[in-house]
Amino acid sequence: AVHFFEIIKNSAEKYDTIFIINPDHSGYGNEIALDENDHWVTPLGKVEIDKEFMDKLDFPVSGIAHQYEHSGEVMIPLLQYFLDYKFKILPITITRQNIVNAKIVANAIYESNKALNKKILIIASSDFSHHVEPEYGKHLDSFVLKGISNLDSSEIYKVIIEKNISVCGYGPIMTLVEYSKLVSSKPQTKILKIGNSGEVIPSNEVVDYASILFYT
Repeated sequence: AVHFFEIIKNSAEKYDTIFIINPDHSGYGNEIALDENDHWVTPLGKVEIDKEFMDKLDFPVSGIAHQYEHSGEVMIPLLQYFLDYKFKILPITITRQNIVNAKIVANAIYESNKALNKKILIIASSDFSHHVEPEYGKHLDSFVLKGISNLDSSEIYKVIIEKNISVCGYGPIMTLVEYSKLVSSKPQTKILKIGNSGEVIPSNEVVDYASILFYT
């Protein structure tokens, strides 16, 4: 992830609001859920949630959907560490991950920002294959990465379901794909880094990770 955060740290862009879209591993809460709190706290301090954007999006609010979910909150310390300016966040949890909900979230953000006109950044939080042999995980992930590079949510969804690939946040990934096509006629993707947990602690059963930049 650091490869991505280094890029936004050195970017000329200063973001008003950073969306963190993540899956729901617990299954609690609504299909799409915003959080009920005014801010989130880490050892690095408080980060305010963008209530103005929340009101525009008009999604259900579910504290429990976020309370027991880790995949959104893990991004906050990285943002606090790498960005030296004040920003707000808007976490969105997607419990039912499908193309319809991905398009709903993408369109809601796009339409809402027509009125607000804020500088926004969207982070789709997801691990890739879970608890597999390193080479097999790399093989499975290649199908998903191909769908991402093609900016094709249908392809991403199809290979994950058909090949039973354990990418946990494919809903957020598809949301980012759909949003990129709303804001750009020719969106681009670049794989910044691919790795797995076995690179830290050697193992034949690893979790895979990829850092991918969407840009124009």
